[in-house]
Amino acid sequence: MTYYSTYTAFDGFQILPQLIETPDFVTFRIATLSGTGAQNKGIALFPRMIDGRYAVLSRQDNESIYLMLSDEVRFWPERHKIQVPSRPWELIQLGNCGSPVETEAGWLVITHGVGPLRRYGLGAILLHIEAPHRVIGHLNELLLVPGSVTATFPMWSTPAEA
Repeated sequence: MTYYSTYTAFDGFQILPQLIETPDFVTFRIATLSGTGAQNKGIALFPRMIDGRYAVLSRQDNESIYLMLSDEVRFWPERHKIQVPSRPWELIQLGNCGSPVETEAGWLVITHGVGPLRRYGLGAILLHIEAPHRVIGHLNELLLVPGSVTATFPMWSTPAEA
């Protein structure tokens, strides 16, 4: 059995989605993902194959969540937009927070979003278990928000700094 994980290598200029493979958690192989779908941040594998294909979520355009399916875990030739910003806290940026969690109700995906005045928060969507390109649930309220304006990303200015 081979175990997989993904991460984003980013030097401030270039984004390189990476795949880590290990059969034993002692030896590891790292490869850069390729294909038109492997061009941005947030690539996260589903914990199992969907209809015999590897599946990942990612953020391709800095504001929407995409589903990608592939026969090859290192090559992602196609992408399908499954969620666009629709809540106030997602209007500036939207992305997935890691891999989906399989539940009886569907695939639970924790999302992160940025709204007006750079307000950051976590939300959640639910994807159909057999057809994960279908969003079947979406929280109407934020799941988690920072406790104060100082908890936002330091690279963003806050009203107090302006």
